[in-house]
This record gives sequence, C-alpha cells and structure tokens, in this order.
Amino acid sequence: MPRHPLGYYLTIATHGHILRGRELESVDDSTPYLLDAARRSVVLETILEVCDYRGWKPWAVHVRTNQIHAVISNDAPAERVIKDFKAYCGRRLVKKLHEPRSLPRWATGVAAFHMFEKAEMKAEIAYTLESLGEPQAIHRWKPPARTG
Repeated sequence: MPRHPLGYYLTIATHGHILRGRELESVDDSTPYLLDAARRSVVLETILEVCDYRGWKPWAVHVRTNQIHAVISNDAPAERVIKDFKAYCGRRLVKKLHEPRSLPRWATGVAAFHMFEKAEMKAEIAYTLESLGEPQAIHRWKPPARTG
C-alpha cells in the first residue's frame, strides 16, 4: 500500500502563463491575469481560511504576481487542494474586489510535488519563502501559542 505524503509543494499559475516543471512561461495569445497587491492579499487570506476550515496545515504560502506557491500538509489529494484554492480564491476576488465572475484567473496546468521526507518538506518551505525573489504576500506557519 502506498504511503500518504507528508505534504505537497504546489504551484498554481495565473491565466496567461504556463508551468513547465518549476519554470513559468508567458502565453503570447492571452491577456495575463496578474495578482497586484490587493489581489495577493485576498488570495493569501482565502488560502489560509480554506486551510483552517479543512484542517490543512499551510507550512508556507507565497502569493506572487503570476503564481501561488504553497507547502501544505493534509489528508486530501493534491488535486482537491488545488481545486479548492482556485474555486474559493476566485469567488473571494469576485466578492471583495468586484471582479467579473467570467474573468479567467487561473492557468489550467499546475505543479504538484508529493513530499514523503521531512528533509524534502524543509527544503520546499525554504524555497517557497526564501528563493523566489522579493517577498510579496507570504505566510510562514507558526505553532499556536500555548494557553494555560
């Protein structure tokens, strides 16, 4: 029986971009959807709310202008996480920023790497938070404060 991964490293590209492994390329025949500061804030807040609601642990999330990087631990398949992130973020952008529902936001391709070792998790968390250029909208998991 296959082991369940400790977590996933996910990259979700915005519309007008395509992922090839870790490399992001623009698609010439499409108007790209870019995440400005307001959109990045909404997306990060929404991802954290989805994780909290589903009981998923967001170790690291970095929302950038044209992609989202996340290291998540959970009991759901990576495809479910990606689907939920795209759906909830799209609805929240419509509601909070009054964007048209029909606006294409997400590329069809995603990168989802399963991680089975703690060393892999640590490396992907570091990559997500420290190796993607100037930080934009970032979340680093912190254990809850102890009470009592």
